[in-house]
Amino acid sequence: MTAAGEPRDVLQTLDGNRALLGEDPAAAFLERGRVALSRGLDFGAQGAGLARLNIGTRPELVEEAVARMGAAV
Repeated sequence: MTAAGEPRDVLQTLDGNRALLGEDPAAAFLERGRVALSRGLDFGAQGAGLARLNIGTRPELVEEAVARMGAAV
């Protein structure tokens, strides 16, 4: 998983193509890691293979989500 774009936003776009998570990495992370992400496909066909993580919360929650996502791949 790699971050796409600048981390200055509250929503961080994640590129799941290298992790081979299919067109909907958000579904894979929800099932495997219990982390809810926004589906890239909800933003159009160009969102295939992408997901969005809301990082506008407490740092420890972001850390927990990232740890779960790491364990899920």
